[in-house]
Amino acid sequence: MCETSKSGSLNHISLGSLNITENNMAESKDSTSKDRESKTALKRMKHSPPTLESPVKEKPDTSSTLDVILRKLNTMHDLAPSTKTNTDLLQVEVAAIRSDLKELKIRVTAAESKISRVEDCTNEQSQKFSDLEKVIATLKSQITEQEDRNRRSNLQIFGLPEGIKLNYKSAAEFLISWIATALQLDFDKDFKIERAHRVPTYKPMNQTTPRAMVVKHLRHQHTELILAQMRKIKVVMWQSWKISISQDYAKGTVIHRKGFLALRKRLTSIGISFAFNGPSKFRISHKGQMKIFSDPAELTRFLDNKSETQMEGEPSNSSSLNHTPP
Repeated sequence: MCETSKSGSLNHISLGSLNITENNMAESKDSTSKDRESKTALKRMKHSPPTLESPVKEKPDTSSTLDVILRKLNTMHDLAPSTKTNTDLLQVEVAAIRSDLKELKIRVTAAESKISRVEDCTNEQSQKFSDLEKVIATLKSQITEQEDRNRRSNLQIFGLPEGIKLNYKSAAEFLISWIATALQLDFDKDFKIERAHRVPTYKPMNQTTPRAMVVKHLRHQHTELILAQMRKIKVVMWQSWKISISQDYAKGTVIHRKGFLALRKRLTSIGISFAFNGPSKFRISHKGQMKIFSDPAELTRFLDNKSETQMEGEPSNSSSLNHTPP
């Protein structure tokens, strides 16, 4: 009995030791396999770059999205009739605008045609107006010339006191006697003065100087003789009054001559002699050359060019002046 009990205890111990060894062996196997797996993982990490783990996407809620789409579709379906109505209205308005534009285009075309005709007519009228201006200027010049011819026998006397007749019946008789004495002229029996009068007819209230006297001779040769003698004497006196005598010209000629007379200082400063050549022409003489001008503007341009030439080095000679007084 004792032996059987011993043998049974021994068998139990041996079985227990076997189980322990088997467990240890299993654990060692597990540890070796884990070591192998860790080594292989390290090798893989060495040979391949690390990858970021993609975040886990949450699945969208398809049911709510479908509900939103359905609501929008229903809204669009409800708006479809009103949209169609608005589209029809827009089409009608566009058609009306096109019609208006077509009508406006027709009107603009007609207006352009009228404007073109008006421009053509204006250009034609402008040309006619320009031609008429030339004709008027020519006629005006001819009338002025004719008036000057009619006044060839007239003289203007300035500075003669008003109201003097002395013992003579008229101013004409006084002038015949005074002109012959003052100018030292021996007139023949044909020397007559048709009429003599003051201009203007009525003396202005604020005028202190005597009015000019216009004298018309019977022959223009007597007028020229008096003017020639006047240029020689230069100064004529009656008592203490200084008298001047000049040719009587038309108003346009007087204005024209004043334009030339305004340039006398410039002509004198550069040594140019000058004189009037007839009623409305102006003659200058410089360095043996003679020029005749019919317009003061033309003479001004000539003097401007002359001044530019002198500035470039041409000397000015103003020592000898032999101009004839106008």
